[in-house]
Amino acid sequence: MQLNFIPTRTDDAAAFIADRAKNKADEQEYLDRLRDELVASIAKERKEAKLKQPQPIDMVAGLHSVIVATHGAALVAAFMEGGEAFGDLLQSIVVRQMELDAEVEALKSVEVMERECRYG
Repeated sequence: MQLNFIPTRTDDAAAFIADRAKNKADEQEYLDRLRDELVASIAKERKEAKLKQPQPIDMVAGLHSVIVATHGAALVAAFMEGGEAFGDLLQSIVVRQMELDAEVEALKSVEVMERECRYG
């Protein structure tokens, strides 16, 4: 048995499938953008809260990169420059770690929200 395709219907079906795939990709891109905005918003709120009321754990986490020598050379240079430069650098290291922690916390919060939406 030989199949006879009607060209206009085949073309219409192909166009429909292509449009559907494009719409699905566009929708996913939009949803990803919304998710990124939500994560950024939550991270900003968490960072501001950490900066308003820093906790000892924030200080320890912030100085962890010093322990693993990520900022070693910069710390030596700031120490040699003087107390204010050294203090400013330490503060910037702690604040940066607070930002990173806030981003991780925001991602985890969004993942929990997504799981709750999916599974009730």
